[in-house]
Amino acid sequence: MLDWAKISNDVEHALTLDDSALKTYLKTIEGTQEAAHIKRLLQQSNNRMDFLATSISNEGKDKLNPENDNVLEAGSFVGPWQIEHAIGQGGMGDVYQAKRADGLYEQTVAIKVMQGLSPSRAALFEVERQRLALMNHPGIARIIDGGTSADGRLFMAMEFIDGQAITEYIANNNLSLKSQLVMFLHLCNAVEHAHSQLVLHRDIKAQNVLVNQQGKPCLIDFGIASDLEDETGHVAAFSLATAAPEQLKGETVSVQTDVFALGLLLHEIVSGKAAIRQDDGGMQVSNDAIADRDILAIIEKSLALQVENRYSSISSLTDDISDYLDCKPVSARIDTWRYRASKFIQRYPFANLFGLLAVISLTVGLVASLNFAKQADTEAQRAKLALTESEQSLAQANFYLDRADLFHATQSAYADTLQSMFGAEADVDKQTSILKGRWQQAYELRESDPNNAAFLSYAIGRHFLFRNDYLTAIDVFQPWVDEEYGPPALLGFGRQMLAIAYFSVGREQDALPLLRKTEAWMAASFDANTPDHIAAATQIAILTEEPDDITKAEGLLLKGLSVEIVDPLAMYFWNQTSKLRQLRGDFPAAYEAIKEVANIIDAKPLIEISGTDTGLLNLAEFELWHTQDLDRAETIARRVIDTVVAKKGESRELGIAYSVLANRAMLQNDVDAALSYIDQAIPIIEKYSGASSNSSIYVVLDKAEYLALNNDASAKLILRQVADRLSEKKPSSHLDTRLGLAELFVSFQLEGLDAANKLAQEKLLDTEVIQKNIELSFMRERLVSLGVSSLVADSLEKAQ
Repeated sequence: MLDWAKISNDVEHALTLDDSALKTYLKTIEGTQEAAHIKRLLQQSNNRMDFLATSISNEGKDKLNPENDNVLEAGSFVGPWQIEHAIGQGGMGDVYQAKRADGLYEQTVAIKVMQGLSPSRAALFEVERQRLALMNHPGIARIIDGGTSADGRLFMAMEFIDGQAITEYIANNNLSLKSQLVMFLHLCNAVEHAHSQLVLHRDIKAQNVLVNQQGKPCLIDFGIASDLEDETGHVAAFSLATAAPEQLKGETVSVQTDVFALGLLLHEIVSGKAAIRQDDGGMQVSNDAIADRDILAIIEKSLALQVENRYSSISSLTDDISDYLDCKPVSARIDTWRYRASKFIQRYPFANLFGLLAVISLTVGLVASLNFAKQADTEAQRAKLALTESEQSLAQANFYLDRADLFHATQSAYADTLQSMFGAEADVDKQTSILKGRWQQAYELRESDPNNAAFLSYAIGRHFLFRNDYLTAIDVFQPWVDEEYGPPALLGFGRQMLAIAYFSVGREQDALPLLRKTEAWMAASFDANTPDHIAAATQIAILTEEPDDITKAEGLLLKGLSVEIVDPLAMYFWNQTSKLRQLRGDFPAAYEAIKEVANIIDAKPLIEISGTDTGLLNLAEFELWHTQDLDRAETIARRVIDTVVAKKGESRELGIAYSVLANRAMLQNDVDAALSYIDQAIPIIEKYSGASSNSSIYVVLDKAEYLALNNDASAKLILRQVADRLSEKKPSSHLDTRLGLAELFVSFQLEGLDAANKLAQEKLLDTEVIQKNIELSFMRERLVSLGVSSLVADSLEKAQ
């Protein structure tokens, strides 16, 4: 049996020999079983390829251009590119940093100049260059130019990546395991793109993955890539130390060859060590250096000796890594109930296992048959006993854990998929009508089938809530909550959802009692300290602004953020943290919290749609009123319009995105553009959150101010209409203060400073409210800058 570890060592030794010593060595191994493999591997090693390609025939060597062995000097030209200095050297050619020198444009490239290629190899190089030019991915260095130099050498100009090898970058920046894996996923996406173009890389290693100045990995050096569909039959080079077993043995390469290389790189990234070649050609994983059993299993599956035992595709590998990051079971691990239970608890770390099992039984009851629902409590008790009784009962406990996990994921996927159905080209009103019709059918049968009616009320109402159609959400939730049918626990969650919808349409007085009831119920049950409990507590604090409520909510949020949680949950917690910090008047800390939301969205492009637009728009508001980075605010708003809304369709958040663009235009003194954007925003926001919601009133007051800037007296009519609308609502210090600031601004624009000063004496602006709201604080400072400062200050002192 061949010893591939010894063969590899022998090849590494042979590569250190000069030409004469190498010939002597090759003669000594003639006739041995290893000889053919050693010669083949030497031929495929980059550093000796030219020698081995011509050593058989002196005639072939004589035909080589002697200049091909010379390194190009700085200042010399290759096509339109002027060489600056050499940055790499290999058996097939040299790599230089060069700049465009013909004056058409400025650009730095990495230019690879091939040397000593036979006609057949030159043809292959040209095929390779054309194939790689088809790839278009931010994680792959682009081909920019190619051709033949003045001395007849083929060249290829590539995008120059100013960065470090991925392992060096990770070590220098002390990245966490999560950050390492996120970076690795970006690399895998690039490799998967290459595979989609039917191209294998075949030499993925740390030196071929550079991390740029933005911290993004970029795959380089496809010079030895191959076509998945049409193998050319030429002997391909690779790096011996990272070669897959099939490459060592001269067998057919495949997608799994790149999977193997990625597994080796992941091993080096997380352990800081290179894997060791084994006698059979495989790699020995450093078990002592990789403590996490999930990561170890993923690496071991990637590095399986037999191709069929590895991941079948890059997407299978990335699925496991993504599941690991989301605290879900990975396919590479042996599936046991204990393993699944541990992952379930990691995802929901706030409740103990017994509490979870009770919730599991409830969850199963929501989505399975009516009989399943009736047996939920019984099965919860059985699941608890299963922890101490028998393996058969343990298997049953595993079944319920698995079923709960399945339905939890299904619920999220269902909501996310429904939102995707409402993409920009969908008929949103028609889809809404269909879903409400399905809910109506179940509602009419609520007496004979209360569980099914409750389940559909929750699922469909939650869908409308999460796509920011709050009025429709109320239409679905309110009858269910009022009549109280279906599983009691699910009804409790329904109350919480209805409260959120009430708050979003300006019915705070209806929202607060529901939230108080929900929070008290959760605090006294196994739901204490769960994400839903934290959500209820933070929603109460935002509504009441009472110090005790804020302190309680902040304590719960701190617990939530201190443990490993899934990204959508972390995104929500940071968003709520930002709101609470703003209530304390700490705008810089609130800004830092909302930036964490954007970081999560950027790191997880496939994160659930729900909440991404709200989080981004909250950040845009801070860029408008806090940092006053108007370009950044516009970029975020357009991102929501062009990406999130394109997936989810029209909702309240689309209107808010237009209002961000309107305020940005106003701050740049482009009043016509501001009016155009605000006229797009108002009907959308009113459609989904009602004319009495805070969002609607704010944008209508924005319009009044824009009109005043145009010296349009209709601004005063709008102010009277808003005042009438507010008189019909329960008094709100926020809205009253926003109206007062708008009245002062409109008065100043239409009637002058004296009139504004006189009006300011009559107004009692709430200082505390202004100090807790980033937009109101900006508007107050705007009035100060216009000269109303002393009287505004006086009115603020009266409020104190």
